[in-house]
Amino acid sequence: MNTDNPNENLNEEQVKTNAERLNHWNDRLDENLESEDRGDLEADEKAREYSEENGSGDQSDENAG
Repeated sequence: MNTDNPNENLNEEQVKTNAERLNHWNDRLDENLESEDRGDLEADEKAREYSEENGSGDQSDENAG
Protein backbone atom coordinates (compact mmCIF):
# COMPACT_ATOMS: atom_id res chain seq x y z
CA MET A 1 0.00 0.00 0.00
CA ASN A 2 1.34 3.39 -1.00
CA THR A 3 1.00 5.80 1.95
CA ASP A 4 1.84 8.76 -0.30
CA ASN A 5 -1.57 8.47 -1.97
CA PRO A 6 -4.41 7.96 0.54
CA ASN A 7 -6.90 7.62 -2.34
CA GLU A 8 -5.01 4.74 -3.94
CA ASN A 9 -7.49 2.04 -2.86
CA LEU A 10 -10.66 4.10 -3.32
CA ASN A 11 -12.95 4.05 -6.31
CA GLU A 12 -13.75 7.24 -8.22
CA GLU A 13 -17.05 7.81 -6.35
CA GLN A 14 -15.34 7.50 -2.95
CA VAL A 15 -12.65 9.99 -3.98
CA LYS A 16 -15.35 12.42 -5.16
CA THR A 17 -17.31 11.98 -1.92
CA ASN A 18 -14.19 12.61 0.18
CA ALA A 19 -13.43 15.77 -1.79
CA GLU A 20 -17.01 17.02 -1.32
CA ARG A 21 -16.82 16.37 2.42
CA LEU A 22 -13.55 18.26 2.66
CA ASN A 23 -15.02 21.19 0.73
CA HIS A 24 -18.07 21.22 3.02
CA TRP A 25 -15.84 21.19 6.09
CA ASN A 26 -13.72 24.06 4.74
CA ASP A 27 -16.89 26.06 4.01
CA ARG A 28 -18.02 25.57 7.62
CA LEU A 29 -14.64 26.73 8.89
CA ASP A 30 -14.78 29.83 6.68
CA GLU A 31 -18.24 30.69 8.03
CA ASN A 32 -17.00 30.54 11.61
CA LEU A 33 -13.82 32.56 11.25
CA GLU A 34 -13.68 36.16 12.34
CA SER A 35 -12.18 38.68 10.00
CA GLU A 36 -8.74 39.91 11.06
CA ASP A 37 -9.94 43.44 11.72
CA ARG A 38 -12.89 42.41 13.89
CA GLY A 39 -12.68 40.84 17.33
CA ASP A 40 -15.92 39.40 18.64
CA LEU A 41 -15.52 39.66 22.41
CA GLU A 42 -18.77 37.80 23.11
CA ALA A 43 -17.65 34.87 20.93
CA ASP A 44 -14.27 34.86 22.69
CA GLU A 45 -15.95 34.74 26.08
CA LYS A 46 -18.30 31.93 25.03
CA ALA A 47 -15.36 29.94 23.65
CA ARG A 48 -13.41 30.44 26.89
CA GLU A 49 -16.39 29.33 28.99
CA TYR A 50 -16.98 26.31 26.77
CA SER A 51 -13.33 25.27 26.99
CA GLU A 52 -13.36 25.59 30.78
CA GLU A 53 -16.51 23.45 31.05
CA ASN A 54 -15.86 20.88 28.32
CA GLY A 55 -12.18 21.01 27.46
CA SER A 56 -10.70 22.44 24.31
CA GLY A 57 -11.14 19.34 22.15
CA ASP A 58 -7.38 19.00 22.14
CA GLN A 59 -6.19 15.91 24.00
CA SER A 60 -3.16 17.80 25.29
CA ASP A 61 -5.33 19.31 28.04
CA GLU A 62 -6.43 15.91 29.36
CA ASN A 63 -4.86 14.55 32.51
CA ALA A 64 -2.58 11.58 32.01
CA GLY A 65 -4.16 8.82 34.03
